[in-house]
Amino acid sequence: MRPVSLKCALLSQRPADQQARAVLFRARERIVHQRTELVNALRAVLYEYGQVIPQGIAHIKRIEAIIENAEIGLPELVQKECRDLLVQISEKTARIEEKTKKLGDLSRQNETARRLQTMPGVGPLTALAVEAFAPAMQSSDAVGGNGPRELGEPQTASARLAVCSGVQIWL
Repeated sequence: MRPVSLKCALLSQRPADQQARAVLFRARERIVHQRTELVNALRAVLYEYGQVIPQGIAHIKRIEAIIENAEIGLPELVQKECRDLLVQISEKTARIEEKTKKLGDLSRQNETARRLQTMPGVGPLTALAVEAFAPAMQSSDAVGGNGPRELGEPQTASARLAVCSGVQIWL
């Protein structure tokens, strides 16, 4: 069997700087997931010793207090492992804050992101995410269409079909 080459037609690539911003968003999201995993592991350990902690990073100070509370009676080995998890969570939090700051700086430098922030409820991260992940906006004439169609109106002969990995997208 011969290898199959997948080709995308009519799908434009994003500029390198836009792709770089998307990579930074994905990296930050990956670290957030890793931190969540660590917090949940810590909660699970404490649950085994009868300590129920609500979900969320906001409860990390409460977790620290529980670990240090001698009255709870956590074995020394468990306390040590919990402290290690807390250190890892702290490191992840610092990296998340660093990436968040970088994304905020990029958002202030990007014209599209600054314009998007003028909309109510759109902050720097949301604006930059839209700019980084959304395809370039073009008029329908720019991609070969004849303008907007009415609902139910049949496709014209000039309509184009983009195919990528077996998914059809009418343009």
